Amino acid sequence: MTETKYCPIQKTLQLIGGKWKLVILFNLQNKPKRFGELKRDLSPITQQMLTKELRDLEKNNFIHRKVFEIIPPKVEYSLSSHGKTLKPIFDSIQNFSDKNKKILAQVE
Repeated sequence: MTETKYCPIQKTLQLIGGKWKLVILFNLQNKPKRFGELKRDLSPITQQMLTKELRDLEKNNFIHRKVFEIIPPKVEYSLSSHGKTLKPIFDSIQNFSDKNKKILAQVE
Protein backbone atom coordinates (compact mmCIF):
# COMPACT_ATOMS: atom_id res chain seq x y z
CA MET A 1 0.00 0.00 0.00
CA THR A 2 1.42 3.40 -0.98
CA GLU A 3 1.11 6.46 1.20
CA THR A 4 -0.77 9.41 -0.31
CA LYS A 5 1.38 12.50 -0.36
CA TYR A 6 -0.10 15.63 1.20
CA CYS A 7 -0.75 18.38 -1.34
CA PRO A 8 -1.85 21.72 0.16
CA ILE A 9 -3.25 22.98 -3.14
CA GLN A 10 -5.38 19.87 -3.61
CA LYS A 11 -6.74 20.09 -0.05
CA THR A 12 -7.51 23.79 -0.42
CA LEU A 13 -9.26 23.27 -3.76
CA GLN A 14 -11.45 20.64 -2.11
CA LEU A 15 -12.78 23.45 0.07
CA ILE A 16 -12.91 26.42 -2.32
CA GLY A 17 -12.67 24.84 -5.77
CA GLY A 18 -15.35 24.46 -8.39
CA LYS A 19 -17.07 26.88 -10.67
CA TRP A 20 -18.67 29.18 -8.07
CA LYS A 21 -17.04 29.16 -4.63
CA LEU A 22 -14.12 31.49 -5.38
CA VAL A 23 -16.42 33.82 -7.29
CA ILE A 24 -18.83 33.92 -4.34
CA LEU A 25 -15.97 34.62 -1.93
CA PHE A 26 -14.58 37.31 -4.24
CA ASN A 27 -18.00 39.00 -4.40
CA LEU A 28 -18.21 39.11 -0.61
CA GLN A 29 -14.78 40.61 0.00
CA ASN A 30 -15.89 44.26 0.03
CA LYS A 31 -19.22 44.12 1.85
CA PRO A 32 -21.92 41.76 3.10
CA LYS A 33 -24.57 40.82 0.57
CA ARG A 34 -28.03 39.34 0.63
CA PHE A 35 -28.90 36.19 -1.27
CA GLY A 36 -30.71 38.09 -4.04
CA GLU A 37 -27.74 40.41 -4.57
CA LEU A 38 -25.40 37.45 -4.92
CA LYS A 39 -27.77 35.70 -7.31
CA ARG A 40 -27.93 38.82 -9.49
CA ASP A 41 -24.16 39.39 -9.37
CA LEU A 42 -23.39 35.76 -10.20
CA SER A 43 -25.90 35.23 -13.00
CA PRO A 44 -26.37 32.57 -14.47
CA ILE A 45 -25.95 30.65 -11.18
CA THR A 46 -29.12 28.81 -10.16
CA GLN A 47 -30.79 29.36 -6.80
CA GLN A 48 -30.16 25.71 -5.91
CA MET A 49 -26.43 25.92 -6.72
CA LEU A 50 -25.99 29.22 -4.86
CA THR A 51 -27.72 27.76 -1.79
CA LYS A 52 -25.50 24.65 -1.90
CA GLU A 53 -22.28 26.63 -2.31
CA LEU A 54 -23.18 29.10 0.46
CA ARG A 55 -23.93 26.20 2.82
CA ASP A 56 -20.59 24.55 2.00
CA LEU A 57 -18.68 27.80 2.51
CA GLU A 58 -20.46 28.43 5.81
CA LYS A 59 -19.83 24.85 6.98
CA ASN A 60 -16.11 25.30 6.25
CA ASN A 61 -16.03 28.67 8.05
CA PHE A 62 -15.26 30.85 5.02
CA ILE A 63 -18.44 32.89 5.30
CA HIS A 64 -20.76 34.07 8.04
CA ARG A 65 -24.55 33.96 7.67
CA LYS A 66 -26.36 36.60 9.71
CA VAL A 67 -30.12 36.34 10.16
CA PHE A 68 -31.98 39.53 11.09
CA GLU A 69 -35.08 38.90 13.19
CA ILE A 70 -37.36 41.19 11.22
CA ILE A 71 -40.37 40.71 8.98
CA PRO A 72 -39.82 39.91 6.20
CA PRO A 73 -36.73 37.91 7.24
CA LYS A 74 -33.39 39.26 6.09
CA VAL A 75 -30.19 37.22 5.73
CA GLU A 76 -26.76 38.62 4.91
CA TYR A 77 -23.61 36.75 3.96
CA SER A 78 -20.14 38.08 4.66
CA LEU A 79 -16.60 36.78 4.76
CA SER A 80 -15.55 35.34 8.09
CA SER A 81 -12.12 36.17 9.47
CA HIS A 82 -11.02 32.83 7.99
CA GLY A 83 -12.47 33.82 4.61
CA LYS A 84 -10.68 37.18 4.71
CA THR A 85 -7.34 35.34 4.73
CA LEU A 86 -8.02 34.58 1.03
CA LYS A 87 -7.53 38.28 0.09
CA PRO A 88 -3.91 37.77 -1.07
CA ILE A 89 -5.14 35.02 -3.39
CA PHE A 90 -7.81 37.32 -4.85
CA ASP A 91 -5.20 40.05 -5.29
CA SER A 92 -2.86 37.62 -7.09
CA ILE A 93 -5.62 36.43 -9.41
CA GLN A 94 -6.61 40.04 -10.12
CA ASN A 95 -2.98 40.93 -10.95
CA PHE A 96 -2.69 37.88 -13.20
CA SER A 97 -5.93 38.85 -14.96
CA ASP A 98 -4.78 42.45 -15.44
CA LYS A 99 -1.46 41.33 -16.94
CA ASN A 100 -3.03 38.75 -19.24
CA LYS A 101 -6.14 40.52 -20.55
CA LYS A 102 -5.44 39.66 -24.19
CA ILE A 103 -5.02 35.95 -23.51
CA LEU A 104 -8.03 35.84 -21.19
CA ALA A 105 -10.19 37.65 -23.74
CA GLN A 106 -9.72 34.68 -26.07
CA VAL A 107 -11.01 32.16 -23.52
CA GLU A 108 -14.60 31.10 -24.04
